[in-house]
Amino acid sequence: MESKFKLGDIVWAKMKGFPPWPGKVCHPMPDVKKPADKRPKQFIFFFGSENYAYVLEETIWPFTKFKELYKTPSRMLRGFQEAVEIAEKLDSLRDWAEPPDVSPSDEAEKLQQAASFTKKRLLDSGPSTSSSSNKKQKDSFEFNDSNENDDSFEGPSSKRSSMQYANDDYYAPEGYMPDILPPLNDSISSRNIIATPMRIGFLGLGMIGRGVVDNLLRSGHEVTVWNRTTSKCYEFTKDGALKGSTPAEVVQLCDITFSCVSDPAALKDLVFANCGVLQGISPGKGYVDMSTVDVETIKDVQEAVVSKGGRFLEAPVIGNRMLARAGQLVVLAAGDKALYDDCYSCFQAISKHKFHLGEVGSATKMKLVLTLIFGSALSGLAECLALSTKLGLDNTEVMKIISHSSISSIFIHEKGIDMIKNRIAEPNCKLNVMQKDMKLAINLSDTVDQPLPVCAAVNELFKKAKAKGYSEDDIASLYRAADL
Repeated sequence: MESKFKLGDIVWAKMKGFPPWPGKVCHPMPDVKKPADKRPKQFIFFFGSENYAYVLEETIWPFTKFKELYKTPSRMLRGFQEAVEIAEKLDSLRDWAEPPDVSPSDEAEKLQQAASFTKKRLLDSGPSTSSSSNKKQKDSFEFNDSNENDDSFEGPSSKRSSMQYANDDYYAPEGYMPDILPPLNDSISSRNIIATPMRIGFLGLGMIGRGVVDNLLRSGHEVTVWNRTTSKCYEFTKDGALKGSTPAEVVQLCDITFSCVSDPAALKDLVFANCGVLQGISPGKGYVDMSTVDVETIKDVQEAVVSKGGRFLEAPVIGNRMLARAGQLVVLAAGDKALYDDCYSCFQAISKHKFHLGEVGSATKMKLVLTLIFGSALSGLAECLALSTKLGLDNTEVMKIISHSSISSIFIHEKGIDMIKNRIAEPNCKLNVMQKDMKLAINLSDTVDQPLPVCAAVNELFKKAKAKGYSEDDIASLYRAADL
């Protein structure tokens, strides 16, 4: 009988005890025994949960066709929403991407490599498999106060994979990998992280901060959190984090405290206000700020912390909400080198690359310089697609051609999809945040009399998008300012 599905299909797959879950049809791993049941089955990798198993075809459905039916289950398992987002991105990317030639042996080898699981997560999420078909396990639900026991999956013994997402045979041109997916074998569990015994604090649970804290907890760090909106702390206290009542208290309780806030004014308030960071600093305490601010502000903070005997490191990051959640940020650090070394396991948990750039101020300068590239590329893409629309061209074809050209990049492709699909309401990076960074970079250029005519024009396009009401939306909404 001919199968209803083919390799690479994005699907909903139903396993006993769980709602239909987004996943992908993959080549089977050779060491996973296929069930004796002769009914048609597919080998499914489940997004978000890092599991795989054989699933009966009668309980598999095409993702797009059944999305509206299954995307809001009656009980919301931890990791489900993340899985839906990944499936949506992959499904839309396939609209213009060509499937690569991936042999069963190649894929099996990749899955086998991905199966090296060296560190169990503190909390399992999503569909899981078990070597005992009668075993019961407790599930953690985000929106259900009364957890219940569910049967483990029926079928064969399946090994838990440490692959972050099923990107091994992703349908895309050679050399292209989407921003939403971390590299194979680079999930948190596969990094052999030995968490520092130091107590870690984190201040600010925004779009980046929440992903950072989640990965610190998952990698075994002891974390104390604080946020101005207290309710945001509860998501992490139920996962094992401690909660501080003020920034000063968190600094006092912890050996190293990180922070990530929206802008220079927020950082100054966090550090210098009553019960702020500075009041908790004492000799030996470490403070690491990950915010993107101006050079003057970051140096003022350093001076204040050091004056009280503390150690300081600036560490702005390159990335977005999904990369933070995947532990795939790029850390640009500068300042106390010993503190940088003490943060090794933390940076290992939250980033794919880290750099120490010298004296305080260097990392901020580097982040702002790189912001200009992202902003200019985004603006060019928005105007390209706006013109394409006016000329009657198919923007899907435009993006397909870009994907095969030398200008192809992760950033261009992800934002191009979001612009075409108008996916701006759930931002990975807010437009007002990038515009703030663009403005800081332009102000920095004034200190050395460097003209930035192109970036100044790009900043005006960002301001126009803000004036149109897209301030809190994803940066892809810049297309709405260009599409007059």
